[in-house]
Amino acid sequence: MMMISGLVLAVVAGVEAGDKAGRNELKQMKLVNAQLADVNRQIESMK
Repeated sequence: MMMISGLVLAVVAGVEAGDKAGRNELKQMKLVNAQLADVNRQIESMK
């Protein structure tokens, strides 16, 4: 649990710093998460 909150803090710190690369990485992560959720829904509907 501590690792997750540390990761969240690191992401928030990166965004607050206005780090453009960090924001792009965050967008990429959100995109991947959306794709994974989509795949999971497809798998569920096949069951």
